[in-house]
Amino acid sequence: MYFSSMTSTRFDVEMLVAHKSACGPDWRWENFPNNGNVLNLWCVLEGKGTLSLADRTVAVRSGDCFVVPMWEYALGEHDPTYPLTVLWTLFRYRGTTRRPDPSVLPARFRRINNLPFFSQLFERAITAFNADAPLCHQAAPWMSATLAALEEEDRRPALQDNEQEIFAQIQQICQRLQTNPGQRACVTTLAEECSISAGHFTRVFRRYTGVTPRDYIIQTKIDAAKSLLYLSNYSITRIAEVLGYRDVFHFSRQFRDRTSHSPSHFRRR
Repeated sequence: MYFSSMTSTRFDVEMLVAHKSACGPDWRWENFPNNGNVLNLWCVLEGKGTLSLADRTVAVRSGDCFVVPMWEYALGEHDPTYPLTVLWTLFRYRGTTRRPDPSVLPARFRRINNLPFFSQLFERAITAFNADAPLCHQAAPWMSATLAALEEEDRRPALQDNEQEIFAQIQQICQRLQTNPGQRACVTTLAEECSISAGHFTRVFRRYTGVTPRDYIIQTKIDAAKSLLYLSNYSITRIAEVLGYRDVFHFSRQFRDRTSHSPSHFRRR
């Protein structure tokens, strides 16, 4: 269901070649402009190097991800002391022989905030592409998921190196809140976990999630309440207790504010 919902043409692509490559000490990659419509997606897992395009040269390291149009010049090099290990694929948008509109193309550069998740998706696409039938047919949906994850990464704000640790802690906090929405949580306590002030925590949290910590906590409770109303025979009072509300009327009021329905009416629907 997740894959079939991806109907956008920017996710409908054809992989041409794909590998996970450990580059040798003397590795060097130079691409000369051509008239094709192929894109090169590569993600650095390990090592250090540089990527030079027509307009700039950037340093690359673990977590960097690039989309290089093969109709443009590019030069990749690395430090032999820290050789690169990369995931990469050549792909093109399905159903067209023309170069894609620039508005469709992903950004050229980004630093992947959640590298383990993204690299797992990408590596699944590569593994499926190189497998025999019928597993090779799974490459397209895994590649669609990889590009969707890439787009999600591009929507997030760029982080400075000194924000990476806080970002990782906020990811863990969000996962914990989703797993256990009934736990008691307040902004001050969560900020103390990250060793920063409540105000700074709120600003960084909002950059990551798009909402304040308080709104996120409430929404995880409301989402969990919807699941319990669908999938359990708990009473409304019991659901309020499970989700950490001391007052069933407070729970009902928050639920109505977020969904425009009372819990009992939502369950009947």
